[in-house]
Amino acid sequence: MAELNLDYYTAKDHYSDGDIEETLLKMAQEGKSFEDLPEDEVSFPMVYHFSGLRENILSWYPLKETDSVLEIGAGCGAITGMLCRKAGHVTSVELSKRRADINYARNRDKENLTIMVGNLNDMTFPEKFDYVVVNGVLEYAMSFTEGKTPYETFLQRMGAYLKPEGRLLIAIENRLGLKYFAGAPEDHTDLHFFGINGYPGNQSVRTFSKNELGELLENSGFPFLHFYYPYPDYKFPTEIFTDESLYTNSYGRNYPVYTDKTADLFSEHAGVKAFEKEKILSSFVNSFLVEAGRTERQEKEEILYVKLNQERKEKFRLLTKIVRENGEVRAEKEAMVPEAEGFLKTLEKLGAEKTGSDKYKNLPCKAENGKVSYPLLTGKTLHQEIAELAHEGKTGELKGLLKNFHRDFFQSRRIMDYRTKEFCEVFGKYPGRTDYECVCPANVDLICSNIFMGESQNQIIDYEWMFDFPVPVNFIMWRLIHELYTHIPELPQLIHEDDMMAEFEIGYTDYEIFMKWTMHFVYEYVGCGSLLPFEQKKVPVSVTELVNREREKHQMHSKIYYDLGEGFCEEHTLYAEGKLTGNRFRVEFDLSEIEGIKNLRWNPANGHFLKVRIERLDCGCSAELVPQGVHMKVDNSTTAFFTTDGFYLIDVTHPENVDRIVIEGKLDCLELPDVEKLLAFEKEREVRREQERVKKEAERAAKQAAEEAARMQEEALRHPGKKAQVKRLVKKVLHYHTEPATVMGVEATPTCMGSVDFFHYENGTLNAIGWAFDPTFASMGQPRIVFYQGTQKLQEASCTTIYRTDVANAIGKPEAESAGFSFLATVLAPAETSVFLEYGTAADTGRFLIGKIPGTRDQKELLVYAIEDPKSIGNLRHFKQRHIRSARKAYPQAVYQQKVDVIVPVYNGLEYFDALFSGIEKTKVPYRLIIVNDKSPDPEVGKYLEKYAAEHDNVVLLNNETNMGFLPSVNRGLKMAENHVALVNAGRAGSRVAIKDNKINELKGGNKKMGENKTYRIPRRQKTSEFLQAVGLKHVAMDADPEDIMDAMYDLVEEKKVEDEEKEVQPAPQIKSEEEKMNNDEDVKEVKEALSSVKDALYSILASNYTKDEEAEENEEGMESLDELEEELEEEVEDAEIDEIESIEEPAEEMNKDEDYELDEVEKTKDSAIELMRALKPIIAYIPNKKERKRVSDNLAKVLKNQVKDAKAKKKNSSVYSKIVSGRASDSAYKNTNEDIGAKIAEMYNPHYKKEVK
Repeated sequence: MAELNLDYYTAKDHYSDGDIEETLLKMAQEGKSFEDLPEDEVSFPMVYHFSGLRENILSWYPLKETDSVLEIGAGCGAITGMLCRKAGHVTSVELSKRRADINYARNRDKENLTIMVGNLNDMTFPEKFDYVVVNGVLEYAMSFTEGKTPYETFLQRMGAYLKPEGRLLIAIENRLGLKYFAGAPEDHTDLHFFGINGYPGNQSVRTFSKNELGELLENSGFPFLHFYYPYPDYKFPTEIFTDESLYTNSYGRNYPVYTDKTADLFSEHAGVKAFEKEKILSSFVNSFLVEAGRTERQEKEEILYVKLNQERKEKFRLLTKIVRENGEVRAEKEAMVPEAEGFLKTLEKLGAEKTGSDKYKNLPCKAENGKVSYPLLTGKTLHQEIAELAHEGKTGELKGLLKNFHRDFFQSRRIMDYRTKEFCEVFGKYPGRTDYECVCPANVDLICSNIFMGESQNQIIDYEWMFDFPVPVNFIMWRLIHELYTHIPELPQLIHEDDMMAEFEIGYTDYEIFMKWTMHFVYEYVGCGSLLPFEQKKVPVSVTELVNREREKHQMHSKIYYDLGEGFCEEHTLYAEGKLTGNRFRVEFDLSEIEGIKNLRWNPANGHFLKVRIERLDCGCSAELVPQGVHMKVDNSTTAFFTTDGFYLIDVTHPENVDRIVIEGKLDCLELPDVEKLLAFEKEREVRREQERVKKEAERAAKQAAEEAARMQEEALRHPGKKAQVKRLVKKVLHYHTEPATVMGVEATPTCMGSVDFFHYENGTLNAIGWAFDPTFASMGQPRIVFYQGTQKLQEASCTTIYRTDVANAIGKPEAESAGFSFLATVLAPAETSVFLEYGTAADTGRFLIGKIPGTRDQKELLVYAIEDPKSIGNLRHFKQRHIRSARKAYPQAVYQQKVDVIVPVYNGLEYFDALFSGIEKTKVPYRLIIVNDKSPDPEVGKYLEKYAAEHDNVVLLNNETNMGFLPSVNRGLKMAENHVALVNAGRAGSRVAIKDNKINELKGGNKKMGENKTYRIPRRQKTSEFLQAVGLKHVAMDADPEDIMDAMYDLVEEKKVEDEEKEVQPAPQIKSEEEKMNNDEDVKEVKEALSSVKDALYSILASNYTKDEEAEENEEGMESLDELEEELEEEVEDAEIDEIESIEEPAEEMNKDEDYELDEVEKTKDSAIELMRALKPIIAYIPNKKERKRVSDNLAKVLKNQVKDAKAKKKNSSVYSKIVSGRASDSAYKNTNEDIGAKIAEMYNPHYKKEVK
């Protein structure tokens, strides 16, 4: 049993990882590793201290059973057990008793271990040692060693513990490691570039470069040094390089990172290749393992390279070494643990087996002394030959070389049933094609680097994974080709990987199944990936973007939008660019050539949070800048915008007369700390305003009380008999005003926690953002915004759910993820009104106070108009999470084999490009991207698209010489199309386009010629979506898949059943809202009753279908009203329809380039009604009761008729209105009446309206 020596322990631990060490101690005492625990209970310190990868730093080193080892800073015993297995005796020194206890618990069964707790400087040892191991300790020497040269002093002391021929083994990071240049933080301080900058101001830890470490050791009495280079570092090494193998054995493979602070500045692998070429790589490796001695020692064997497979299951755990002995170089494999010795013995047998080809054979091996050795082959590998051809651009020869290999190596391939029990054990039970050609035996890890090409015969090395059951040839070739594309950067530039796979009849369907086989083989069968859950993604950082962002802070890209009566759009924009001088700006816009301006909008600068101070606005007339979006008024002339697209509306009486706009002021780009300061300042200001208001209110009340008392005293003098009564009244009045008045109203629920992150009310617009969560409620239901005056509830409004994982994590409640809320609306209140977030049911309601809004002068009742759509993605995500049960169904694999031409017409919109193109790149379908730049006036758009096209081989960029408009741009893209076509409208929304499909012949089996055009109408909405709209779920219809919708509907039926069983609770009396008043209208009631009957019927249908095993019988009796309406509408559509197809097929040069096609609104309504009837009729037909079926049909027909009728009426009114505004109506009295009404409406509801003085 191991010995735990406490003779030098001072009962004080100088460092610790905290409470996690108690957990580590318990794990060690119970004999558990982090791999034995549930994944959600494992933290990274457990992995760091207990991972077997830590042993790789010395598990390969030739320690002998006669060696004595002194381990300095043993910690929790990461490598202590391994040292005990290899050496004769190990003495481990550790300053922290708690860590020493963990080490002892892990290794108490080691008879050759002594653990000493205390300060090494206080200890004495009876004998000197063969080895002193300093693993991750030297860098801290200055913190526990006194003197001006702490590192030399420490190393000299280490030398004093060694025998004369002993060796010091030091593992430490390289201060100039390439990983630090590429974006990794310095390991000990977590600061980027801290070591590279020389550890400024640090007095506790530091590492060294190769030259610095060499000089330090030589100055400390160790002149004989041998450097090893553990990769990716000394903590989790998987490979050990030397100066001889550093440039030949592929140093720099991609590796996982375990800190979330690693930036992705550039490809570390690419940097390695550049440093290899310059022969300077040894100075920039990530870590060192140095063997230092005071005497020179000649070893019989010299280790040149080591590959360790510690992550595998124990039965497969081998290491591979390249060693040199007497001038001869060989490769050796040996078992890392006893459990792997059986696997090692199979290699000698496999070396003698035939490959199935006369031209290729496995390299024979020899087994002796528990090792398997191979002669080291010289000459070119197949990988090297392919890399040379790729570098020379010889695509044809490269493909020929691979095809020859495929033909010669797999001579014995034939179709056979490969889905054996053994195959499923290794690769999983994932069904693949049954017509694969297979080979047996099969080398599934056959890669080109393991194939040495000779003149007469070629040889295969590293054949660990040969199986004696059939394996598809396509699978082996897929792995081989994929490995080539991973390591030869020139290959993708010559031929796309998919095209290379196609040369060997490997398609997308194969790709997916092969990936599943590989994942099962690597992670389930071999056992790799134990650290996979703890890997972190590198943070993508573009230095160019950072520089440009800083430069942008001194540039101003400002623009004016002018509305010509159809709203603001990118086409109607003027730009002004300039350089900020001391954050001051002056922008000028010339509008003299533009006629008919209705409204004006100014965007100071997009892409940043801004603080804008306006010092001058010159429009040639009276004007005002009104800030919009999420903003805060800092003072009368300064506004802070908390979105990156903040803007002003220019409130001017006659915008059509504005010829020139000049704006001057000061602009600051805000970072997050600036925003936080402003919000804190605003909060303090609000508190001060509230205090001032309360103070003034108290003064006013006191003044009123005094006046009332004086009046009563005067009254008492005139009426002495009432003196006693007056005294009581005066006391009552004075008492009432000397104490604060109690505000009578509803109270917030005390158990509800939350925060109001933003509350802003200005010019009638209320914007509130925050979170609220009540842990005492089993379900908070659908929270809503509620307005109260006193105890009287005035109105409710929906809010948007914001998902707050930060809140859920902070309070430890996963169900609090949906606690966030957002509310943006125009709110006009007659008096001060409290705003609550209300939740729960009518029987059990909770409230969270958000804030108060003041009353609006002359406002008679509360009006609330939502600006933000409450049925946005927040609530939709909640809907899907709560109601959609099944996983999304996979598309047929044939879909992924069809090539598509994606056409994207572009007009400005630079800020959306990154999201647009990254989204397109995620598709699994092979595609070619055709971008049509329609003469975008923003010059940055052209630059972006040129760069994007140059970087992507599958992108075609077409630049229009003039602005042609949407349809001509689409048609120009269509002329380039060669495959199926997908149109992504990045420009003018709502356009209808012609789509030319060159695969139409293939789809329909016709004899259509390639040059012929056929146009298709893009469907506006699926029938399932129409159905959802009919039952009041419009927001789901816009963003859910049909399969998701049907599953969600079934769940809604179940919910409705539960709701029907609940006891109804009558709500408290409320003031009727506008909506409730509208419901009293008889016509509205009739329509709502009809819709309600449809809804109820549909729920009953779905419920019956969902609960019964047998389907109801379809019966169309009683549906005559729907049939008649459908026939009537179809006839009207046929009579009135314009020949849309011909209009769309107009040649591009004859089209009006500025005109977008829009379908008549009446025709849209008719089309929607027809589609909705066709979608609902089969469902209604399942209603078993004929009378109920007729009632539902008649009500639905009535609703749809009214919709068509309303659309016709709107069209007629619109026509009259257009005549009035175009001057065709000459009735001045009529015109003046409309103007007067409009002015009154504007004066009543528009806070920015300015009455014109005549």
